Amino acid sequence: MFINVISLAIALTAASGFMEVSAQNVTDALDIVEQIEAAIPGLGSPPPVIGKNVDGGNVYENFLSIRSEGQFFLRNKRQLEYEKPLTSLVTLDVIRWCSDVEFTDYESGNMPMGFTAKCVNTVVAGVSEAQEAGAQMTTALYLEPVAGFKGTNLVSSVFIPQANAFDMVLHTSTDNWVLRWWDDGRPVQPVMGYEVHDEGDPTPNAGTSSWVGVANNEWVSAQATSELIMVDAAELTPANFANVYEQVWEKQHAAAQQKIEDAMAENHENIGSEDNKDSSGAGGRMLTSLTPSLFAFTLNALGF
Repeated sequence: MFINVISLAIALTAASGFMEVSAQNVTDALDIVEQIEAAIPGLGSPPPVIGKNVDGGNVYENFLSIRSEGQFFLRNKRQLEYEKPLTSLVTLDVIRWCSDVEFTDYESGNMPMGFTAKCVNTVVAGVSEAQEAGAQMTTALYLEPVAGFKGTNLVSSVFIPQANAFDMVLHTSTDNWVLRWWDDGRPVQPVMGYEVHDEGDPTPNAGTSSWVGVANNEWVSAQATSELIMVDAAELTPANFANVYEQVWEKQHAAAQQKIEDAMAENHENIGSEDNKDSSGAGGRMLTSLTPSLFAFTLNALGF
C-alpha cells in the first residue's frame, strides 16, 4: 500500500512536470510564431496582384529607376558560414556600383523584361574575420582601389510574372561565388549566396573557402555610396563608370594571372627539389599529387 502511494506521488509529480514543460513548449512556439509574423510582411494575406509588392508598392520601382538613371548602387550585408571546422559566422559589408546597363528588347515582345550590367565593388567591413574563418582572400582585396573600388561583378535580371518579381543573379569575374535574389521593388531585399570548392585554385586558403550565406541587399543612392567609401558623389555617374570598371578589371585580372604564374613556378620548384628522391617514395607521390593542379593552373592561364 505504501509503495502504491509513493508510485502515485511520483506519477503525479512527473505529470505535473510534463505539463509544465508542455506549457513552456507552447509558449515558446507562440513566441516563435509571433517573431515570424513580425519578420514576414503580409503573412497570411492574399498574394498581391502582379505589379504590386507586399508593401503595396510597385515591383518595377527599382527597374524604372535603373532605366531613368542608367546605374544603381547596392549595399550588401552578408552573413557567411565557411566550411572550415569550428569557425564563427562572418559578416561582410560590401558596396556595389553597377552601370553599363543593357536592357532586353522586351517592348517588342521578343524577349522577357530584364537587363544585364557590369558592377564594381569594395568590401568595407569583415575582411579580417573572413580570412580567419578560411576565406581565400582573392587578390582584389589587396589592390589599390580605383575611385574606391577593387573588384568587378556581372549581374543579370529578368522579370518572372509568376513570381511577381525580377530574378537577379550576380557573380564575380575572377572567382566562383554567386548571389541570387528577387527584386520586388522594395528598397531592401533578402539574398542567398554560395561559393563551391574550386579544384586547382592556387589562392591561399582556397581549400577552406567554400561558404553559404544569406544577406540583405539595400538599394542606396550615389550620395550614400560616396559617404560609405569616401569618394566624391559627382564622380559616380554612368559617364565615368566605364573608365573605372576598365581600370579595376585590368588590375584584378592582371593580379589573378600573376597569382597563377607564381603558383605554377612554386610548384615547379617543389617538383625540382624532389627529383633526386626515389620515385616510388615521397617524391613520386608529390609529383602525382601536383600533376592535376598544374594541369588546372595551365587551363586557367589559357583562359579556360
